[in-house]
Amino acid sequence: MSRACREAAQAARAANPKLSLAETLKILQGLHIHPLPSAPTLRVLFRRADSRRSYAGRKERKAAKSVDLPVAGGELLRAADAEVGLISALTEQVVKLGEDVRQATAGEQEHAF
Repeated sequence: MSRACREAAQAARAANPKLSLAETLKILQGLHIHPLPSAPTLRVLFRRADSRRSYAGRKERKAAKSVDLPVAGGELLRAADAEVGLISALTEQVVKLGEDVRQATAGEQEHAF
C-alpha cells in the first residue's frame, strides 16, 4: 500500500468518524490511487485514525481540566460575592468585630496604667 493511500484513508476517517468502507474506496478512486486497499487493511487504518482522534480528545480534556486553583478559587469567590454579596457582608462583620475588640482593649489598657 502506498503512503498516499494510507494518508488519504486516515485523513478521510479523521475528518468523518462515521465514514464507511465503501465511501472510503470511492474517495480513494477519486484520488486515482491504485491498487485499492482491501477491507481488512482499511479497518486497520480506521482503527489508527480513531485511536489518534481518541488520544487527541483525552489530551484536550486533560488540558481543559487542569486549572490553576488559587486563581479559580478567587474567581469563584468573586462570582459568589457578585451573586449573593455574602463575602462583603462577612467582611463588614469582621471589620466591625475588630473595631469592637480594639475599643474594648483600649479601655482596658487605659485602666491598666
